[in-house]
Amino acid sequence: MPSRRSFGKSVLGSALLFGPAPWAWVRGQGAQGAQLLKLPKIALVIGNAAYRQSPLRNPANDAKGMADALNSMGFEVTVRLDAGRTSMLAAIDAYLKQLAGRKCVGLFYFAGHGVQINWKNHLLPVDAEVASNEDVEKQSVEVSAMLLGLSGAGNALNLIILDACRDAPFGEARRPEQRGLSQMDAPASTLLAYATAPGNVASDGEGANGLYTENLLREMRSPEARVEDVFKRVRLNVRRKSNGKQIPWESTSLEDDYYFVPPASLAPPADAARTRRFGEELKLWESIENADEPAPFENYVRRYPNGHFVDLARARQATAVALQARLREEDRQRLRAEEAAAWGRVESASVPEPLEAFLKRYPAGQFGERARAQLQRIVLQRANSPTDLTPPIPAVLTESDRERRFAEERKLWEKIENANQSGPFEVYLRRYPSGYFAELAQFQLDRALAQQGENRIVIPTQQGNPYSAGTLSTDTAFRVGDTYLYQVSDLDSGAPLSRARVTVTAITDSEIVFNNGRFTWDRLGNLRRRSDGTIEVGAQYMPTEMAIGKSWVSRHDLSDPTRSAPLAYVTYQFRIVARERVVVPAGRFDCFRIEGKGVTRRYLGSRNSHHSWVRWVAPAACRDVIKSEYRSERFDNSSTSLLANQRRELVSFKQG
Repeated sequence: MPSRRSFGKSVLGSALLFGPAPWAWVRGQGAQGAQLLKLPKIALVIGNAAYRQSPLRNPANDAKGMADALNSMGFEVTVRLDAGRTSMLAAIDAYLKQLAGRKCVGLFYFAGHGVQINWKNHLLPVDAEVASNEDVEKQSVEVSAMLLGLSGAGNALNLIILDACRDAPFGEARRPEQRGLSQMDAPASTLLAYATAPGNVASDGEGANGLYTENLLREMRSPEARVEDVFKRVRLNVRRKSNGKQIPWESTSLEDDYYFVPPASLAPPADAARTRRFGEELKLWESIENADEPAPFENYVRRYPNGHFVDLARARQATAVALQARLREEDRQRLRAEEAAAWGRVESASVPEPLEAFLKRYPAGQFGERARAQLQRIVLQRANSPTDLTPPIPAVLTESDRERRFAEERKLWEKIENANQSGPFEVYLRRYPSGYFAELAQFQLDRALAQQGENRIVIPTQQGNPYSAGTLSTDTAFRVGDTYLYQVSDLDSGAPLSRARVTVTAITDSEIVFNNGRFTWDRLGNLRRRSDGTIEVGAQYMPTEMAIGKSWVSRHDLSDPTRSAPLAYVTYQFRIVARERVVVPAGRFDCFRIEGKGVTRRYLGSRNSHHSWVRWVAPAACRDVIKSEYRSERFDNSSTSLLANQRRELVSFKQG
């Protein structure tokens, strides 16, 4: 479509009904995605806690929990706890050889201390004693060297998870020059996940697990969740739990879908049976894990004597037995004193679980009414900010699946799109992390949380980083008076066609108005109302941030306000593929290149269109697109015809 920047008559005259693409952007759910699920799966899990200079509390628990989860999902897991450098290097070498020899799916997980020096990331063994940068380089394991080994292995898919950004890795006496880890772009067929954004540190957690791994272990179990959606949900949960102080980060080059718990129709028979058994066991455990009676735990141990939670079940069974024995021996006055003490511990609780446990134990106690009133207040507050595990969303495998899923998703989006609070957008993003309106929802969530006072961390500049093109937020700070002049030319011949000048003349809470109302964008920068009056309802052509490998989809209706029914629907698949220097008449710019493929389909008639759209965006220099190349062809049952074939280049601009 004509890009969101195509405002000249020559562009709009021939291309009014273009937009995003429906043809089977059922990503990776074809033969290649199914083949990945049939491959062997191996994992190397390392948890380092017993550091001499700065010990940690949770990495060993994190590693054990991760190993148990992966085992239940069919991975062959090697675990190393509190590993020295020799042990780490040997384990990684063996892991890389297995990947190369078996060409399987690989997962590497590390919990512990990690640091960056001169843009290189280093994982610290427990025997490291660091007094200088040279000590780090000699005594650590370099992440980029491991990535090089993965590239040499040539296996089908790799997941790398680094919960390795704790603070004070060398003890309180000496802190590294740069915080956290440096940004790295994922090599081919790899998803690289950090516990927090580059240049920042992660929480070691207040419970048995670190904040990041606690959420990852929960979301991994979501049935039929694409692996990229798992990490998106983790990012949202951690961000909200930390009030923006910790925001996980990923770089991905995956082109096919992969699942920890795949749809039954895609899972190999052995995995399907294993998944079913684990699902049954998990369902039973979740139904009893907070029980006060010993019988549920006895039943679990009988049914699953070698189960994933058997040690915990026996421990809780023993606790329940002891609790019952004690309660039977206590008289009424002692019970009332115990209840009073329990109430003192939970009466100021800000989450429902302590109060629910209290009421379960003392349903008719002296503090029951107060506890129920407090619980009701918390539940009402939580209604606007849910953090529970997202209900499973069935995989999209057929055209009818896709249409049903889109109808459900659009219904939810239309209900919440104008909300003022963060809660509705969190609900949407947990349910549809890669949805057709996910970038719009993320933008709205960011705005709402900023208004609520979230102290959100930022990714430091990656200028000079040889391992990454960096990440930049999309510049949405348009101001009245912003003016951009473009020249439009034929894409093949270069012959000039026209010039277009656009000026921001008004800004509302929901729209950016150009040329005194000739057309509008939403606040993220997506075309909303065209100069001919047609409306694009819910387009998301722009992402909230720019990073190589980022991909997203858009599907929306194209409507005429004078008609009761929409004219057409448009779908696109976008991906950021490179960061490169671009020269246009306005100058030389450092740009991210966004490539998109799309389709417009009319609801009535056969005048449908294919679109190819490439844009170069420079968020650090200019709020508008620097350059775009757009080609569109109309097709029907018997022929095709060229509709548009244009290049737009920035000639000059003035920003308020």
